[in-house]
Amino acid sequence: MNLFYLRVIGVGLLFSLCECETKPAKALENQLIVSDTIVKLSSKPSKAHLFFIPENKLILDSTLFKDSSFSAFKVSLEGLNELDLLAIDEYLLSTLIASDKVIKSTLPEKYEVPAVKSRLRVVKTNLLRCRFYSQEEDIEALSLALKNAFDSYDILIKRIDALALVNNDFSEDDFNKNVFEVRQKSPKPRIKLKKN
Repeated sequence: MNLFYLRVIGVGLLFSLCECETKPAKALENQLIVSDTIVKLSSKPSKAHLFFIPENKLILDSTLFKDSSFSAFKVSLEGLNELDLLAIDEYLLSTLIASDKVIKSTLPEKYEVPAVKSRLRVVKTNLLRCRFYSQEEDIEALSLALKNAFDSYDILIKRIDALALVNNDFSEDDFNKNVFEVRQKSPKPRIKLKKN
C-alpha cells in the first residue's frame, strides 16, 4: 500500500513540475533575462517608414507597376516595413531575389534607362547590408540599414516619378546623359621656388 501512495505522489509531483516549467516560458516570451533583471527586446522599428507616393500614380500603375517583376519587388520591399526585426531574415532574402529579377529583367521602354537600373542596384546593396546585420543579429545596425534601404527605395521611386512626368519633348537620351558635369579647374600658374 505504501508503494502505491509513493507512486501516486511521484506522478503528481511530476505533473506539477511540468506545469510549473511551462508557465514561466509563456510569461517570458520576447524577454531576455540578464543577471536577475528582465530587459524587453525592442524588435519593432520605432516608427513605420512613410514611403514616397508618386505624383503620377495613375501613369505608373498602367505602365511600370503592371510589370510583374517590378510589382513583386515593390510589394516585397514595402512589406518589410511592418515586420518584426528579429524574424526578418527570410523576408530580406525573398526581397533580394525579387530585386535581382528586376535588375535582370527588361522594364517598360520609358523606364529601361541607366538612372533607374543604377538606383535599383543601390537599393539591392542596402538590402544586402540589412541581410548581413540580420544574420549577425545586430538589431540596432539592422534598423539603421533598413532605414537606408527605405530611403534609397524612395529615391528610386522619385526618379521613376520624374521619368513619368517627362513630356514627349524629351528623349531617353536626355536622361541617359549625366546631369552633373565635372568642371575642370583652370590651371594656376605655378610659382617656382628659389633655391637658397
